[in-house]
Amino acid sequence: MRLGSLLLFIFAFCSCTSFASIQWTQRADFASHARHRASSASIGNKGYLGLGHYNGTGFETYFTDWWEFDPATNAWTQKADYIGNNGFGELGARVISLESVCYVGLGELDYTRLYKYDPTTNSWTQVASPPTSNQFRDTQDMVIGHKAYFTDLWDNELYEYDTDLDSWSYKGQMPFPWYFVFSGFSHNGKGYIKAYNALWEYDPVMNFWSYVNQFPGSAELGSICFMQNDKAYIVCGYGPSGSDLTSEVWQYEPVSQDWTQMDDFPGTSRRYSTGFSLNGRSYIGTGTNGTNFGDFWEFSAVADVDEFDFSSFNVYPNPVKNFATFKSDKHPSFEIEITNMQGKVWNRLKAENGQANLERQGAPSGIYIYSVSIDGKVVHSDQILFQ
Repeated sequence: MRLGSLLLFIFAFCSCTSFASIQWTQRADFASHARHRASSASIGNKGYLGLGHYNGTGFETYFTDWWEFDPATNAWTQKADYIGNNGFGELGARVISLESVCYVGLGELDYTRLYKYDPTTNSWTQVASPPTSNQFRDTQDMVIGHKAYFTDLWDNELYEYDTDLDSWSYKGQMPFPWYFVFSGFSHNGKGYIKAYNALWEYDPVMNFWSYVNQFPGSAELGSICFMQNDKAYIVCGYGPSGSDLTSEVWQYEPVSQDWTQMDDFPGTSRRYSTGFSLNGRSYIGTGTNGTNFGDFWEFSAVADVDEFDFSSFNVYPNPVKNFATFKSDKHPSFEIEITNMQGKVWNRLKAENGQANLERQGAPSGIYIYSVSIDGKVVHSDQILFQ
């Protein structure tokens, strides 16, 4: 697979009241070995990915490497190796992403220890261990504020870890059977777990679980979940058998509790992938269908068009010789991000009084992609041509 190649898919979904779309961009392949059941985190403006498992050729490899991804340069940089499991590698490790650090651990091999990674010092430090030796591995975590909620594989129990206090507390039994490849996410102070084909909501203030509704997709297990624009996205996974793979993408609206099927993930169907979200975009990579993958994808969930008045927005001239203007008669404040066909951000602009002016500044001829954002939400994306 070519590094930095760009595949762009613009999809449209129509309901009775609004439209939604997803823009997929293939980014630079993961810079290390293909794998699955890896772990990933987002810290500041950078993403991190590593650990995981490789098999299928008669031997098994467990990875310790840890890599940083910079979306602005579309580049990977290797960081300090993970120190858990005595340096022998890990798979299915749990992750807590915070503003300046992340926590990784409680995987399948070293399931009693958790570690903090600090990118400013590029170092790992062991923190408090949970008050149980049972396994928490492989489920995406519900992180609410500076507290994370871990689901216990064997005893069907929930534990809370407070990162500020470096302490654990027992939160009781869960009302659904647990397995080790469920999807989890958080929104507006609540946590959510997609357990097989049922969605459950957790209220940490009341310490109470509520059944929400049925997940209408075909993936029971092994999906990856992201949050964008206050909506959750469930991507890929598998059904009743490990070979029953899907490329489905489902959008969940927590306020209305509605599910919407989007067009499929354009890469190969897979399970056990990983990813993170940064600056209104999400990233998915690695995974397996029997073959381990190292490709890496970005997607941006464009906000509903009823939030953005297309009739008032204009880009001129297009094609561009030296200058161009982005103008809206109804939206005085918006931002423009322009990427080239290798997925690298070329320029960013902020509108004043409904207008942003672009200077070409010697940029090479060709097609570029511009995205319009309002209040941090991508509301429109299209092409611009430099002659």
